[in-house]
Amino acid sequence: MKTIYCLFLLCLISTSCLAQGTPEAAGFAAVNSATQSDDAVLDYDLCASENESSLRLRYTTGKLKAERRWQFFRATDNVRMRILNTNPANYSVTLTTIGLQNDYVVNASPLSELATTPVGETPDAGIKEAAGLNLDSFSQMMGAGGQADSTVTVNRANIEEAVRKSQSLLTTYLVFLRETRRKLLAEPCLSSAGIDEILDQNVPNSTLSRTELISLQQQLLAKLDAEDQLRVDSETQLTEIQAELDQWFSLRAGSIVRGPTMPARDKDYIRFEVKKQFIGGSEVSLPVIDIPVYGNFRMNVSTGLIVSRLVDHTYLAIDSNVLNPAVADEPTSSTTAATARKVPVLEKPALATIGVGALLHCYHTRPWFRGALAPALSVGASLNATGRYTLMLGGSLIVGNSQRMVLTTGYAVGPVTRLQKPYEAAQEPYSDKTNAYDFSGAQFPTTTQTLGGWFFGLTWNMSSRRNPIAN
Repeated sequence: MKTIYCLFLLCLISTSCLAQGTPEAAGFAAVNSATQSDDAVLDYDLCASENESSLRLRYTTGKLKAERRWQFFRATDNVRMRILNTNPANYSVTLTTIGLQNDYVVNASPLSELATTPVGETPDAGIKEAAGLNLDSFSQMMGAGGQADSTVTVNRANIEEAVRKSQSLLTTYLVFLRETRRKLLAEPCLSSAGIDEILDQNVPNSTLSRTELISLQQQLLAKLDAEDQLRVDSETQLTEIQAELDQWFSLRAGSIVRGPTMPARDKDYIRFEVKKQFIGGSEVSLPVIDIPVYGNFRMNVSTGLIVSRLVDHTYLAIDSNVLNPAVADEPTSSTTAATARKVPVLEKPALATIGVGALLHCYHTRPWFRGALAPALSVGASLNATGRYTLMLGGSLIVGNSQRMVLTTGYAVGPVTRLQKPYEAAQEPYSDKTNAYDFSGAQFPTTTQTLGGWFFGLTWNMSSRRNPIAN
């Protein structure tokens, strides 16, 4: 039994020491150590559906930190938060980061000018003229890199026709962008991916992309004189389209609010508070987000009950003829009775002593079982019911996400009472060879010795991980 107990204690202490020396052990095994120095980015998606998680932890490389159902930072991470898919035309977003070296506030002002941009009138005639057109033939006519194909005769009439038809398509595209943006601005949240999808799709009524159509128009205009009215009008149109695209790019950039990048070391939790300030005055506070940080070195003190195997012994003085039945059965004379000697017999001791004590725990925080278990190396002292102090060394398991309850076992050293020399306690089975002494008292004298034995502690941690501020 003692061997099993010693092996268990050795494993517990070695596990604690291993956790302190290897920051990639156990809970971090799923994390690629090659990305340890990468920034950890916590994405908060305001457009997430009920079946999707609104939080996702990524590295700046875009690779998921680990496939897990909960998020945590490592002490080696440089962390920041991004709020995705906001609508900067309807409200501003305030992001407050608590628990870093300082509290940081990022206030993204609403892009009110986006909501008031007028939508131009649709030139119906131009739309009808452009319906069903495909400018691939004009692109082919111009040849690769905008150079004229040698097999095609390029004259002014052909160029003007191509410019007007591409101009019609550009007008269609400009109206499409403005109408689509007006509808998007009424939505509670905007998806940057959705904006990219709209900007990357082909121009309506054409197989050309936006960049291809604009590039083609620029190539065609280069064939016209600078003072040509058709060229002037088309360049003005391209300027309007670029201004509209700038609005889209601003809308896309404003849909992502980026917090500061700061180190997570020496923190237990980092807290993110997000508020939405709508145009018109109303404010909405979103749920507070607490992300735990693991891998930091901690030293905590706990107090509570200590159970120790260090117990005092009491030795009764028993007549030798009582312990030796063979002698007791013989006829006794007055001389024998008068010379009966005493044997020191150990009175059955208590199984353990109970006291109160305090333990100092040294450990690295670990994400085991969602942070509910943390092995620690512990030292401490206790005061038992007899008023004696005991020194303790052992291993602990700190239990719970708030790390309040501590279970500790190990080796204790302290003073206990034992039989005073030169007396020797009787050992079973008793016989006529059992040591007997001339003694007249009821108990043999004892002395105080310093010995060791196991102990178990159930203590309460004086500090908690629930505070997002520094340790």
